[in-house]
Amino acid sequence: MGPPVPLLCPLTAPCVLHAPLVPLPASSVLSVPTPVPLLSMLCFSCSPPVCAVPLPIPHVPSCPCCVPSCPCCAPPVHPVTPMSPPVHPVPSFRPLCPSCVPPTPYCIPPLPLPAPLTPLVPLLQPPPDSPCPSCPPPPPLRYFFPRQLLIRHFWTPRQQQEFSEENHSARQAAYPAVLSCLDTAVQSLPQQQLQHRLRELCVEVQRGRHPLVAELCAVQSLFSGPALRLGELRAAHLRALSRVLFLTPLLPAVLVRRRLRSHLLEIRHLDRALARLGLAQLSEEELRAACYLRGLNPAQLSAAQCRAWLEQWLRLSCVLQASEASLLANSMVLLSLNYAGAKK
Repeated sequence: MGPPVPLLCPLTAPCVLHAPLVPLPASSVLSVPTPVPLLSMLCFSCSPPVCAVPLPIPHVPSCPCCVPSCPCCAPPVHPVTPMSPPVHPVPSFRPLCPSCVPPTPYCIPPLPLPAPLTPLVPLLQPPPDSPCPSCPPPPPLRYFFPRQLLIRHFWTPRQQQEFSEENHSARQAAYPAVLSCLDTAVQSLPQQQLQHRLRELCVEVQRGRHPLVAELCAVQSLFSGPALRLGELRAAHLRALSRVLFLTPLLPAVLVRRRLRSHLLEIRHLDRALARLGLAQLSEEELRAACYLRGLNPAQLSAAQCRAWLEQWLRLSCVLQASEASLLANSMVLLSLNYAGAKK
């Protein structure tokens, strides 16, 4: 074996073109079994390393539009030393000119935006049978049924008059049933004199005569006793009275009786407040609304006639007790059925 050949450190050895080779210190000399030729290195300014430990190739972030020379047009000169072994040509790290290769990413123009998807356009358009987008939307369902789905506040004056006539016609259809049930209940009264008087009153109303308030006050005690007080009225009589007060008659008799009592006591309290206020303080519209609430149709009546009827009603209502609420309910039929001008 020959003497050990010193190797150069690839990181500290100088370039052979600029400085002589410097051997490694004795402590770092390695012994190899066979002679190895001493290899040299070029610095990074001359050429990348080809015979030593592979080093990372420096990246040249230069734009081909700014580089003056191109290896295709003028190949660069790579210094080669006599000590270098025959190797493959070192590739050049100079970028090509724009005429030889496409531009680098530094000069690539931005890609155009993709065209809109034409197949989706017909899907976004309304179908041919749909209404025009510029046309107003169809009205809600409640505008087609204002009587059932809208409160009175949203009715037009014409609708208010029309719906009031329809409601009163439905209420007036229950008047004969109320008189018939009242006549049936009178037959079971124990007091013969008052029974005869009330029965004559019902017959006269059925014949078309308007009763007086004094005649009703004369039999008011019967409506707080058996057979005629609100708690003992028959189910058919209760349902007929509920239609007069615009209450649903389809509930059980217990609930119908409870709702009737609540509404009648409320009307009684309103009558007392109205008597303290005075009818002179009411406008014509308020007079008509008060008459309509108590069973009278004011459509064909004047303001004076409405006021006269309300005076009769208040004279009766203010003398009745809470236990005589049944007479108040039946008086909505007795006092309004044959009132002058109330019938068309």
